[in-house]
This record gives sequence, structure tokens and C-alpha cells, in this order.
Amino acid sequence: MTLYEFALQASQDEDLAKIAKAIPSEVQEIRIDERFEGMELKIELTGPIASRRALKALEQYLKQVLHLSHVRIFISNIRSAYGTQSLQPVLDWILWVIHTKTGYGACIDEIVPSGNAVRVVLATQLTDEIKDAISAFINDFTSTYLMTGWEIKYEYNPPDTSAVSDPDYFLNRMRERAVKQAKKAVDEAISSDAKAPEAKKESKAGAAKKQDKIDPDMDKGSWEYKSIVEKQNIKQEKKGDFRRGQKFEDVSEAGEVIWGLCDMSAKKYKIKDAISKAGSNLLTSDTVIRLEGEIKVDLESQRLVGKNKNMILYKFFLSDDTYAVDCVLFPSPKDADQLNDKFGKGGYVGVAATIGYSKFDGQINATVKGFYVAKPPKKRMDLAEEKRIELHAHTKMSEKDAVIEPKDLIKTAYRMGHPACAITDHGVVQGFNDAYSAYKECKKKGEVPGFKLIFGMEGYLVDDGNCIAYHIGEEDVSLDSFVALDVETTGLDCTREGLLEIAAIRYEKGEDGNYTETGVFTTMVDPGLPISDKAKELTGITEEMIEGAPTPFEAVTKLAEFLKKEDILVGHNIFFDMGFIREAGFQIDIEQLDEEKHHPYRVKFYQPEIDTVSAVTFLYPDMPKHNLKDACEFLGIVNESEHRAMGDCRASAQILLRCIKDFGFTSCKQMNDHVGLLPKSEVTKRKTPSYHIIFLVKDTLGLYNLYRMVSEGHTEYFCMRPRIPKSEVRYLSAGIIVGGACERGQIFRAVHKAYISHGNNIDSTLEFLSSDSAFNRMIRLYDYFEIQPICNNEFYLREEDSGLHTKEDLININKIISIMAERVGKPCCATTDAHFLDQKDGEYRKYMLMDMGFKDAELQSDLYFRTTDEMLEEFSYLGEERAKEVVIDAPRLVSEPIRDDIKPFPDGTYPPVILSAPDDLRAIVNKTMKEMYEHEGVIPEIVQERVDKELNSIIGNGYSIMYYIAYKLVGKSNSDGYVVGSRGSVGSSLVATFSGISEVNPLAPHRRCPKCKYSAFDLTGTYGSGYDLP
Repeated sequence: MTLYEFALQASQDEDLAKIAKAIPSEVQEIRIDERFEGMELKIELTGPIASRRALKALEQYLKQVLHLSHVRIFISNIRSAYGTQSLQPVLDWILWVIHTKTGYGACIDEIVPSGNAVRVVLATQLTDEIKDAISAFINDFTSTYLMTGWEIKYEYNPPDTSAVSDPDYFLNRMRERAVKQAKKAVDEAISSDAKAPEAKKESKAGAAKKQDKIDPDMDKGSWEYKSIVEKQNIKQEKKGDFRRGQKFEDVSEAGEVIWGLCDMSAKKYKIKDAISKAGSNLLTSDTVIRLEGEIKVDLESQRLVGKNKNMILYKFFLSDDTYAVDCVLFPSPKDADQLNDKFGKGGYVGVAATIGYSKFDGQINATVKGFYVAKPPKKRMDLAEEKRIELHAHTKMSEKDAVIEPKDLIKTAYRMGHPACAITDHGVVQGFNDAYSAYKECKKKGEVPGFKLIFGMEGYLVDDGNCIAYHIGEEDVSLDSFVALDVETTGLDCTREGLLEIAAIRYEKGEDGNYTETGVFTTMVDPGLPISDKAKELTGITEEMIEGAPTPFEAVTKLAEFLKKEDILVGHNIFFDMGFIREAGFQIDIEQLDEEKHHPYRVKFYQPEIDTVSAVTFLYPDMPKHNLKDACEFLGIVNESEHRAMGDCRASAQILLRCIKDFGFTSCKQMNDHVGLLPKSEVTKRKTPSYHIIFLVKDTLGLYNLYRMVSEGHTEYFCMRPRIPKSEVRYLSAGIIVGGACERGQIFRAVHKAYISHGNNIDSTLEFLSSDSAFNRMIRLYDYFEIQPICNNEFYLREEDSGLHTKEDLININKIISIMAERVGKPCCATTDAHFLDQKDGEYRKYMLMDMGFKDAELQSDLYFRTTDEMLEEFSYLGEERAKEVVIDAPRLVSEPIRDDIKPFPDGTYPPVILSAPDDLRAIVNKTMKEMYEHEGVIPEIVQERVDKELNSIIGNGYSIMYYIAYKLVGKSNSDGYVVGSRGSVGSSLVATFSGISEVNPLAPHRRCPKCKYSAFDLTGTYGSGYDLP
């Protein structure tokens, strides 16, 4: 196969074939590495090639076209690779060296390359001995410098002896060639200058007369101002001539020049094509072309350059949908300022430029001649009448996995007219702030009424087994006391409904081993909502009963006063009760608080909890039903007032006491160990499997709980990834919607396993899953199921042990998930799991995957943000009606209860509230002051006045909490052996010295007796510090 034929088979690129055709050769061997990243070609030349540049160009072009990391071409018949044509540039040199080294130069007229031989034309007849000597010298020379030897043939051609008799004959021949080339260059320069001599004279005269002046109104931060100042500092008699850039024009029509000189007739290239052709020498470095793309200015690299500091090194990054290129130009300082004003924040622009290898770093870049207005390419639009909502999308904050800017994700969803969009990065929430900024911009436009930003995260779930006592930490918690708790509500959703009644009873174990009630809390609550007929019928609570009752926030504030931090809270489905209580504690707008009143902000309840539903489920496997009524009947417990808070509260307590009696439990850990909860040490082991899980925030409480998950995942349960145990997910579930995630989620993995074990049969798999207690218990954690495009999971088809062989298998798994969702009454949502916005952006993610060592990076899935019609087409195998349900209806249903006014962080600052901080700080400072300076019951006036002034300012302006926190922090660090101190304004404070925050004493230089505490101050100003005193 010829090299030309190989190029045609490898790619249909015409330029590639053109280069290959110029290299007559046969391909002997093709080697490709195991990662399909590089290629080596061994060829045999069948004819001469003009230059090795052709081979280099072919290597570069193959690398670009075939997307390879490297390409190498080896020539087997290296002797004939270049033929004797490689001698052409050095013939005169060889003649001159022969003349000076051997003395036989006058006998040679010329040396002529001829095929695979070298013809030496003699001016006189020579003996064979002399010819052999000349041949040996030529071959020695070429072997040394050209790494090959040649066959030498001699011919006789009598020369002009008068010319050859000149001793500098051969040196003059080299000089003549150089003179000819120089003369040609001079002629071209003279011709160019002759075109506009008057313009040059005027330009020089104007530059000579012009003096740099600083305008009083000039921005001192501008490059123009810095340039003038810099030039005025250069002490030179002769001022350099410099050219100003073209006048900056404020234009908007496509094709109009913004700055510089633009040849609009120049050919326009895609950036990737331009780089490829420049690397293959198909574009010369002096050819002006046009490029268009997104501009990103490198503001940090800008600096004054030039002898007289009259230019700015101006770099930017230009990218289109194929590639990106570094660009450089050297505008005047004034023009640089104007360019920064226009492009400093980005934009879409066209440039006229030359492209080639930089002489500074050897990389291909574009030297810009001018800017012009370019029309941005049309962006994808969602033309569906009823649009979908994306509930699963990643941004670049998903480390080394996605390339979407958070703001671009939200703006794209908004531009497409989607009602909402979720951001769900892997284990982190850093993208929230940028996403929220973009969301606020979109809301101002008002083009999509009710548009929502859904804050979420894709977490790493560890199934830590069965659990009864939640959030108990590492220390064992005794069951000697607990608080039973129950609430009555207007409905089931804690984010929408409200409290009607709260009851709590404290139980303590006596010396006789029996538990007694030692405290009772009960209150009716006015939810500020109408009570439904169903709620009245179930609870018996009417509007008259709650008239004048405290609000939910007031009620839980009183409850918080009744509870202790170490209390164990007990309830039947305690997560339901605590969801309402926690929501009530968050029913306050902290941005509207009066800081001077030192309000305690929100009321939070995060004590350990025991769920008696979990207790009876795991401890009494024969119990058929686990609701409170059936559990009481099974255990022989009487509930005197069912569906009232106090009665249900006592019933829950009796269930726990029965469990303690039947199984002899004395602690929460003992209880959890009995039912098989994994300890923390197992949760954080690498071998313990983790699953992807989606968390979507419904309201501010949900956001707070998500933040707690992130913190615990990174500080308590980190193992390669920030893990979160299932028990903590249940504990922190209030205000959060839980989704099934991707193929690495529990639901997909369970369905996959069942599908394979049942011979890849849908019906058998569905029958098994419907009756499998483990599967049905597992899915209770999830609020909705999730399915994704088939291409997302096609990598399974490349894994021999996956048990999935065709796309039909992947379709079947999605069908099973969809059907099971219907059977258990949960929504099934179709998501894209987007990692890049457009298909073309997958190129960037591919390189990240390559960097991480993924062998199939080239085969990555099309994880792009899809339109509604694209998703409907993708899931058409479910049928038109069901496809609409999973693509449009179900995501809308899931997002419907999510609030649209959630802020990732409230405006303002919110230091902790410690009501005693002002008094505590004053006491600490006064105590230290007396210990150091009180002499005979008197404090020096200079000390007392300084302390009083500082304390009044600190406490009066609300900074006592900062000093008190610093006092605690520094004290703790020092006691642990870490010597720390404060700095800045706090460090120069006497209050900081007396509270132990700083060792620096800011008082005037003085002496102090450590025994009697007498002090003598020097107020003359003579000495800088006490160390300078004589």
C-alpha cells in the first residue's frame, strides 16, 4: 500500500492526501500503541523527496486529523531518502573547504548532485590517486555533516583558467551569492518605501513634535497613564519613534472594523484548520487570515514593552467550536485600555491575523492585525411547546469530570425556556454561588416566569445497614434518659404544611431500673394555615383550639428551652416529627433581624434520635405492620389518645421501653450493633462500596441539611470521595428530595444485577423485584427513580463481565426501572447527566479523561445538555405517552414543591450569638488588668482610660463576639501546644493583650514590677518601646 493510499483510507482530508502524494513511498509497517494514542509508520521511499519538511508536515497533519498524541515516520532506505539533493545548500562550502584544506580546489569546476551519485566536474586532468583523495575527502565531509556517503563520478570540462587563478576564487563565489540575496532584499525595501515617502516624513515629523502630557482627568490605573509616566522616567536625549494603533471605533454591524487593519477579503478559517495548516506549512507565517470566536483576555500578562515603553504586550485566548489559539498584539497604551473595556469580560469577535510558530516559546500562535465585528453562531434552542427540566447536571466543580461553567448551565436552561434547572456536582457545592449569580441575571430579564434554580448535589452513599439510633457519633450514648416527642400537623409535607400541636415527655431511669416521667412539655400551635377537614377528623383539633396559640417558631423556641443538647429524642417515625420541628425553627428571615437585639437566629434541633418504627421493624421480624397502632397492638401497649401528640408520645416511649426490656439494651450503640449497623471505621474503608445518589434542595432547611452532609462527608466519612452513610441521609432528609442517580446508583445496580441473574429477561426480572423485600426496603429512601440516555451506559457493552451485550439490554433496564417506579408509585425522571453543554464540548472532557488514564476516553458518552425533543426521541422506545411522562411530567412534578427564593448564602454577615460575650469579655479584661497593673488598689490612669475606651468601642459596635471567639480560639491553640497570636488592628489593641489574644502590649514604654505591680511610664516619646528603655 502506498503512503497516498494509506492517507486516503485513514481520512478523507484532501490536504492530508496532497502531502502524502508528494512523498513517493510504500508503507511497510504500521504500529499503534495499546491506548490508540500514538502511531508509527515505517515507509520505503520509491523516489526522491525535496525536503524532510514534507515528512514533518505529514507527521503533524496525521496527528491533527486522526486526533493522536504523537506520530512518527521512519524511512527504511535512508540512503535514498533525500538523494544527493541534500548536498545542494553546501556545495560552495565543500568547494571552499577542498580548496583551503587540500589545494585541489582549482582543479574542480563544480560539484553536481545526480540521482544517487555525485558528479565532480574537473577543470583539468587528474591522476586516479588524486581523484581517490578528493573522493575520500568528499565522503568524509558528507559522512560527518550529512551522515551518509555517495558514489563519486568524475567528468572533464576545461575552465576559464584566468578566473580560477584568483586565490580567493571559491570564497568570492560564496560572497557573490550573499550579495545577490542582499541586493534583492534592498530592492524590495526601496520599492516599498517609495510608495509613500511623504507619509513617512509627516509621521516622523509629527512624532518628533508630539510631547506626552498627562491629562488631569486621566485614569491613573489606565495603561495610557502608566506609559506616559514610564516614558517621562526614561532619561534619554533622543525620544523613540512609535506608531499609534488605529482609532478605536464603536461599531456593531458584522464585518465592520473595531480596531486595527483588517483585510476582509482574507480567507476565513476555523481555528483547528488554521493551526493544522500552519503546522504543516500549508499556511505561511506572513499570510493574513481571518478567525472568529470567543475572546478571553489575559489581563494579568499585560505589561509595558518597547524601548520607550510605548506598547502593551496584549495576549488573549480565541476559541471557536473546533479549537482555541493564543493570540498576541502590541497596541498603544490608550488602545489597550479601550480593548480591555470592550473585551475584558469576553465576547465574540473576528480577528485578522497571521499564524505560525512563535520565536519565543515555539508554539503556534496568532499575531493579530485587527479586530472586526463577527456574528456569533446560532445557539441551540429548545423548540418544544412544553419543555423539560434537567434534574442531573454537572459543572466544572465536579473535579476532572465536567467542563460546564455553573453560570453557563443556568443561562442555557433559561435561554432554552426550561422552567427550572438543577446543579448536581459530585460531592461539592462550590458552584452554587456562580449559578445563583446567573440565576439572578435571568430573573431580571423575566422572559421565563417562575424559572427556578434547583440547588443539589450528587453524593456518594454508603449503605451502612440497619439503624435504630441515629446521629449518636463515636461515643456511646446511654439509654438512662430520653425524651419522647410527637407532633400533630395540618398535612404530611413539612415544607408546605404546619404544626398544630407539640408534646414532649422526659423519661429517666431510677435506681430501681424503672423509668419515670420527670418532665412534660405540651403546646398547641397556630400554623397560620387553614386546617383541612381530614386533619380535623384525624386529630380532632379545630380552629377554636389553636386560637391565641404561639406561632410555630415561638412554639419550637419554647421546646428548645425544655430540651437539652444531650437529650435522645424518641418518636414513631421520628424523622416526620423532627422535619416539622426543624422547619418551624427555620421560619425566620435572618436577613431582617435586628442585630442589636442579639436574636438567636434560627432554632436548630440536631440531637441523637431513636426511631421506634426502625426498632420494631428490625427487632420484631414477625410484626406484620409497623404503624403506631399496629405496633402497639402487637406489643400489648395501650394508646389512650391516638392521633393526639401527648398520647402518641407516651405510646412511642412505651415501645422503646419494651425493646429495652426484651433485649436488655443499655446504650444506643448496643442497640445499633444488634441490628447490624456498620461502624464508622467500616464506612470509610475503601472496600466498602459506595453508590451515587442525588439530593435536591426544597427550601432553606434542606440547603442547611445538604451543607451538613457535605461537611460530614469531607470531615467524618471521607475515603477517596466524601461519603455519606444511609443513616445520616435519613437523619438529615428534611427539606431534601432524594433521587436515584445514574448507573452507579443503588437502583440501577440492583436492577442490573437482577436482570443478569434472570437471564436478561424483563418479565422474570420484574416479577422478582416486585416481591423482593430487600429491593423494596432499599427504594424507600428515594423520592424518585432516574433513567438516562442509552449512550450514557454503552461502556457496559465493552465490558465482557457486565452481562449486557446489546443496546437492547440497556433499553430493557431502563424499561424495568420505569415500570417499577409506576408499581411503587414513585416518579421516574429522564435526565441527561450532562457533563458538557454541547456535543462538540465533549472534546475537552476527553482530554481530562485521557489525563486520568481512561483507555476508552475516545469513546466517552454524549453527556451533553439535551433539548426536550432530543430527550423525547431518545426515550421513544417507552411509547409516546410514557416518554412524555418521564421527560416532561415527572421532572416537573419533582421540582414543583421546590422554592424559588432560596439563596446559597444570605446577604450580610452572621457571627455566632453568645449573649454573654460582652460581659464575659469585660470580666476577662478587667481581671487581667488588675493582675498586671493594680498597685495598692489603684490602676494607673493611662491603663484604665485605654481599656475603658477600647471596651466601649468594641462592645458598643457589636465586636465583642469576635474578641470572645478569638480569646477562645487562641487559648485552645496555646493549651494544645500551638503558639499563635493575633495581628492587625486586633493585635494592636490593649483589650487583645489582656484577653490573651496577643502578646503585644501597645501601651507607651514603661517598667512594671511583677511582684508589687508598680509601673512607671515614659511619655516623652524618646523611646520606641519598653525594650529601648535604659
